Amino acid sequence: MLRVFSCFMIAVTAILFGSSCQCNQSTVEQTTCLWKIDSEYNTVYLLGSIHILRQEDHPLPKLMEDAFYDADALVFEIDLASAKTMGAQYMMLSKATGDGPDTLQTMLTEDTYDIAAKEAAEIGLNIEQLGVFEPWFVALYIDQLKYDQLGFKPEYGVDEYFYNRAQQAGKDLHALETLEYQIDLFDQLSWPDQEMLLLETFDEIDYYESISQTMVDSWRSGNTTALEEMILEPFEEYPHLYTKFISERNENWLPQIEGFLQEGDDYLIIVGAGHLVGPNGLTTLLQNEGYSVEQVGTENADVVSQ
Repeated sequence: MLRVFSCFMIAVTAILFGSSCQCNQSTVEQTTCLWKIDSEYNTVYLLGSIHILRQEDHPLPKLMEDAFYDADALVFEIDLASAKTMGAQYMMLSKATGDGPDTLQTMLTEDTYDIAAKEAAEIGLNIEQLGVFEPWFVALYIDQLKYDQLGFKPEYGVDEYFYNRAQQAGKDLHALETLEYQIDLFDQLSWPDQEMLLLETFDEIDYYESISQTMVDSWRSGNTTALEEMILEPFEEYPHLYTKFISERNENWLPQIEGFLQEGDDYLIIVGAGHLVGPNGLTTLLQNEGYSVEQVGTENADVVSQ
């Protein structure tokens, strides 16, 4: 289950890994995690994001940079500026805190709490200091802490990188949903799902470095086969979570994207990479609506370079 939620942090908030596709930044990139739709009114690009990256993962593929230059407006999952306000932080922490007398210890089974206390101590955390929080928040906190130790940070992620660039360039900015909606996806998980998330976070924490490198390699080279394997296989055991975290959100976003296709400006839409692949991915949903969706590369769909 960790891979499912890791997907949400790294690729969809996104963390799902599987096959390997080795590629380095000196390689000539024929494709990457970028698609293009031409309507009679404009061009809309769909860019699959990894929300946290390392400094050494830059520069990003040129095809992504070209799409940014070509776009008049950018669309993100949420408004990144409002997500950094004190109000947003208060909202998240208030949802992460257990109701009434509930504590992490009362929300978990005795065996799970003992495992969590032991594993947390091994990475330098006192589980009692996290006792007021719900299991989903503790799992994501530990997840973020580990990735931060490996050099993966939001400021290097695709979203923040292009958000800051767009602000500097004066491009229009839009959001598909709110931070509160994303937090509620976790906060509304059942206790068994939250407990399993926490257990598997500890279970796989030693493998984060290798699986994150695999994810970045597959994403950078636009290996859709590997991306689909990484996203779909972990969700097979938890179809209700795939519906909650991927399918329902894609269905919510679809009419908004179709609206952008009716505008005169060109758009670059940046969402977690997990939202773009598979039978319920946005690229498939848009194709089902009659749009021609092409993965951008030197041999299929050219991007105007400025």
